[in-house]
Amino acid sequence: MDKEQIKGKVLDVAHEVMPGLNSDVDTEASLTDGYDVDSVSMIRMLVGIEKEFGVSYDDSELALYKYNNFDDVIESVEKKLS
Repeated sequence: MDKEQIKGKVLDVAHEVMPGLNSDVDTEASLTDGYDVDSVSMIRMLVGIEKEFGVSYDDSELALYKYNNFDDVIESVEKKLS
C-alpha cells in the first residue's frame, strides 16, 4: 500500500470520527488548532485506524501530543505497516 492510499484511508477514518471535518483537509495543519481535535477524537480515530489497517497502537501511542498533524498520523500508520 503506498502513501497516497494510506492517506486516503486515514482521512476516511477521520471523516467517520469527525463528521464536521472539511473534505479538503490540509494534512500539515495543526490537529488541535486547525481542526479542533481533542484527546477523545484522537483515540477514536486511532481505534478506527487499528480496525481499518489491522494494526495496533500501544496506550502510550494514543496521546494527542504525539501527533501534530494528519501527516504525523499517516506516518505512524506507514511505520506500523512496514
